[in-house]
Order: sequence, then C-alpha cells, then structure tokens
Amino acid sequence: MPYRPGSGESPGGDSDREGASHVDARQARDLHESRLLQLANVTGVSTGRDEYTGEDVIVVFVTRIVSRDGLRSTDVVPGELEGVPVRVVAIGDVEAQDDSEEF
Repeated sequence: MPYRPGSGESPGGDSDREGASHVDARQARDLHESRLLQLANVTGVSTGRDEYTGEDVIVVFVTRIVSRDGLRSTDVVPGELEGVPVRVVAIGDVEAQDDSEEF
C-alpha cells in the first residue's frame, strides 16, 4: 500500500482503550496510519510478521531510532494498536529517485 500523508485524527481513536474489539494488523494499520505518519521521524507504515514470533504486526518506518526521552510524548510510537503489536524499523532518510535514469 503506498504511503500517504496523514491529516487529522485517526478514526480509530486511542490505541490503548480497554475493550477494543479484535482487529487484524491491516485493519489496525488502516485505522491509525494517518496519525502515525504525523509523528516525528515516521516515514511509512506497513504490516508484516514478527521475525521471532511469527505474529502479524504493524511496522512503522522511521528515519532513525530516538529514545523516548528525546521525543515529545505525542511523538512516541505506541507499542501496540488495537491489540496488534507495533515494530519500529529505522531506514534512514527517504528520497525520491529519478525514474528517468537508465540502469
């Protein structure tokens, strides 16, 4: 799924609310993607499988890993959304490539 800039609050509301109905990773991503893309250093959001447990997860791509102390509380990526674990992956700065060049 292509990444798109987010705008406004997520339709899913808070991620840590009690009694949230079970949703799969894609549904949880869809509910929270626009809000996640507004966080500092976040460049993309996807879904995948945890390499150790094999469970479905939401993957949040960031330019670099920053300690919680180095972020505003509103820019901290949550550990789970709608009961789905969230994994943060540092990928560095993302730049568009010129597709007119030949390889």
